[in-house]
Amino acid sequence: MNFTVKTAAERLGFSRDTIYGMINRGDLGCIRRPNCAIRIREEHILEYEKRFACPAQSEKKRNTRSLKSRGDVSGMSDTASRAAAEASLEVLVSTSRTA
Repeated sequence: MNFTVKTAAERLGFSRDTIYGMINRGDLGCIRRPNCAIRIREEHILEYEKRFACPAQSEKKRNTRSLKSRGDVSGMSDTASRAAAEASLEVLVSTSRTA
C-alpha cells in the first residue's frame, strides 16, 4: 500500500511539513513519481516507526487509551494539556537545578 504525504502524516501524527522534512533528511523513505508526486510505502512507515519509536511514548498512549475506555480520564482541552505540560516542565527544570 502506498500513502500520500497527507495520509502518512495522519498515520504518524505529524504535519505534512514534518513529513517532507523527514523525507529530505532521509529519515523516511519514499517513491518520487515522474509527475513530482511523492508516495510513501507502508514498509517505509513501519521502518520509521521501528527505528524512531519511543517506548515511553508508546506506553503512555496505551495507558491513556485504556483509561479512556474505562472512563477514568476525561478529555483535556488544549489549554489544560498545555498547562499540565508546562507544570511538568517546571518541575523538571527545578529538579535539575537542585541536582
